[in-house]
Formats: sequence, structure tokens, C-alpha cells
Amino acid sequence: ATRYSGAALAVYAPDGRLLYSRVRGDFALDRRVAVASASKLVSGVVLLRLVDQGFLSLDSTTGAVLGWTGPQAAITLRHLLSFTSGLPTLNTLGTNCARDATTTLAACVAEIGRGPLRAAPGTRFEYGESHLHVAGRMAEVATGASWDAIVGRQLREPLGWPSQVAYYTSPRQLVGTSNPLIAGGLRATTAEYARLLGLVHNRGTHDVGFLLYCSYG
Repeated sequence: ATRYSGAALAVYAPDGRLLYSRVRGDFALDRRVAVASASKLVSGVVLLRLVDQGFLSLDSTTGAVLGWTGPQAAITLRHLLSFTSGLPTLNTLGTNCARDATTTLAACVAEIGRGPLRAAPGTRFEYGESHLHVAGRMAEVATGASWDAIVGRQLREPLGWPSQVAYYTSPRQLVGTSNPLIAGGLRATTAEYARLLGLVHNRGTHDVGFLLYCSYG
């Protein structure tokens, strides 16, 4: 079993004020750590911001955006965000390229697209990394920007996050930025992540103001 040396609890008001916090053991509210699967919420917000701005729609397909063919071409962003794309978990492909820091997001997603489907899109829920990895690459193609640049424009700048709030292939080792793990590679502090939770709680507003739309050039 995994043993943890410390933990923290922080309670915030809807306006972002810290109401209560308690730290036990070897931890701190300002310590930046790998947030693991809590990255999925952040990635989802980024992708839905792009939908809101017209770069993608929930019905955008891998065929139209990534040039996939065959049954895989019918996978939509909606399927990817709901983990119902029919794509297999990456471990079942024999090689988990999402954990390979020496490759790129584009190359890994191309490998995923060449693999078989486990089910028709929209018919089966399966928790895994492949769905959001593909969605992240769709975002790159749609905007012409890297995933890190997209996160910067959509969340890091509006929320006042420093550049260290970023995705890695191996976030605990701070390794790999060309193939960021979209489903689990984010690093952030408790306070930084709380700003994202406040944004979600307040239905897209932050500090009493709307987040500004972004452009890509």
C-alpha cells in the first residue's frame, strides 16, 4: 500500500477566501505536487473553454480534426470527454506511449488511432488515459498551439497561475513536456488548484469577473 507522509485540508468560501486549513505531517499548502487524476477536471475545463470559443464542438470528430479513418474516425469530443470513445486503455495496446517522455503528444495519439476499438463509440464507458490524450491533441490541432500554450492562455494567465503549474509526462519527476499526460500530469499547489475549483463553482467566473476569451496566432 502507498504510504503518505502528510496531508492538508483547506476550506474556501465561494469568493475564494480561505476559511480554514490544517496540515498534518510533511506537507504544506504552498507545496506544488502532482495532482494525478484531479488533472482531468482541469483538462476538461480547458477543452470546454475551446468549445465555448468555437475552436472545437462536442461533435467534432477525430476523423475531421486528426484525419483518422475507419471506425475510429467517428469518435467525437463528446465521447472522449465522457470516456465512451471505445478506445482501449493504453496498457492493453502493449505499450503505454502516454508515459513515454521521449515521444510527442502527436506521435502518441497517432499510435492510439492505429489501434483497435474495444467498443463502438458511445456504447461503453471505460476509465483510462487514452480518451483525454486524444482530446488534448485535437485541441492542439484546432488551435495550432501546444497543450502547454493552450493551458497558459485558457487558465494559467486568467487565474494568475505561475508557469510551474504545468503538465508533464511524469509529473512527480518533472519529466516530459512534449508528451504531457493530459489525464494525470498536472502539478499545482493546494491554493492554485482551489482557484480552478472556485472557477467551476462560480460557473466560469473568477474574482467577480468573467474570464476573457483568447485568440491564437
